[in-house]
Amino acid sequence: MQAANQKTTYRMQVHIIHSLLQMVKARLKYQPGMDEADFMKVNALLFQRIAGALQDSYNLDYSTAHALQAARLYLNGLRQ
Repeated sequence: MQAANQKTTYRMQVHIIHSLLQMVKARLKYQPGMDEADFMKVNALLFQRIAGALQDSYNLDYSTAHALQAARLYLNGLRQ
């Protein structure tokens, strides 16, 4: 049961981070061919603010794994 709850939490965190990225998309820096790790480095300040929002607004922990998955989703959307 606990593993199922952790998986749900992970999905929720990724979804929320992805939604927050969508909200600030005009401020995000991106170049074609950029991978998610580079995308996070270039936008480090925004990811720090997203981490704070995740904790303050949703009482959820932020991790690099969650952010990488959300960045991957966001970048895949740009490439389509």
